[in-house]
Amino acid sequence: MIVRAAGLPITPALPFECAFDAVFSNAVLHWVKGDPDAPLASAYRALRPGGRFAGELGGHACVAAIWSRMVYSSTVGKYQPAFPRAQAFRMNRPGRLTYPSVWFTIRRDYEARMRKNHLKIIASGFFVVAVLVCAMGQAQAQAEKALYPAKAPLDQYLMPDKNSEIALARSAAPASISEQAEVMVLGSDGYTTAVKGSNGFLCIVERSWGAATTDPGFWNPRVRAPICFNPAAAKTFAPIYLMKTKLVLAGKSKTEILAATDSALQKKELPVLAPAAMCYMMSKQQYLNDEGKSWHPHLMFFVSSDAAKTWGADLPGSPVIAADDPQERVTIFMVWVAKWSDGAPAPHS
Repeated sequence: MIVRAAGLPITPALPFECAFDAVFSNAVLHWVKGDPDAPLASAYRALRPGGRFAGELGGHACVAAIWSRMVYSSTVGKYQPAFPRAQAFRMNRPGRLTYPSVWFTIRRDYEARMRKNHLKIIASGFFVVAVLVCAMGQAQAQAEKALYPAKAPLDQYLMPDKNSEIALARSAAPASISEQAEVMVLGSDGYTTAVKGSNGFLCIVERSWGAATTDPGFWNPRVRAPICFNPAAAKTFAPIYLMKTKLVLAGKSKTEILAATDSALQKKELPVLAPAAMCYMMSKQQYLNDEGKSWHPHLMFFVSSDAAKTWGADLPGSPVIAADDPQERVTIFMVWVAKWSDGAPAPHS
């Protein structure tokens, strides 16, 4: 079969009809721009009843790190990337790829003797049964799920003493901001105020459940994410995380946590996001996840709804990186800064 395929012309319309039990596509579909439905139609025609189609393809997250680095380098180094961003990577929300007109149902009843064996395949996005995103990303997610399948014992999320947590929380922002900020620390009953502030800022060390419930590192006990919210974010965005913390400590599951926060947002039991809400994440000691670890010092801006286009985020030469957060109903914009909160220069890569 491979020998036969090697001699075929490069065309989306393959000359097969009910010829194969399986069709596999590797790193191709995301490059098909002109007629993205054509290769899927060919796969449909080529499959025998009961056959299967599987495809590996790129997604936004697969190239996000490379692209963000190119954007940063083009800004700092004053040069443009050597090649344009691949517009064929389509995504309407994290983990969900979309293509025009590719929802389809396949039913085949060839003869009466085949009536019990007709094939029904519902393809969401690109391929059969499940939406698959970047194979490497999926493998990474599966590995992390295996590492953190459930909540760890509470003491693994706590820090050894209050003063250490205060110092780590304050490292999120320059001292000119954090020294006058309120500081909260995590205990067995949740977050409590350890230091009263005078400038309206709130500094805390977030744990892993600050991520979306779909994040494979949601229960990672190693995460320590120092963050200083400005007054607007302290009043209207931080309460979401503080609510999630109470639910975690009450033993709620990820499904229950999501349902409770979604209900609270829907019923306006949580405050409406205020304009100009933002935060500092500039700690050299931050541990954001097992892959990125301390990543880069950066600022984050919180905006209601999907606002990436209005900010010019993720465009060539733009230093603004956008991340849609549907669970908290915001778009988060990230901007790298050149120094850590203590003034030390940050790495360029």
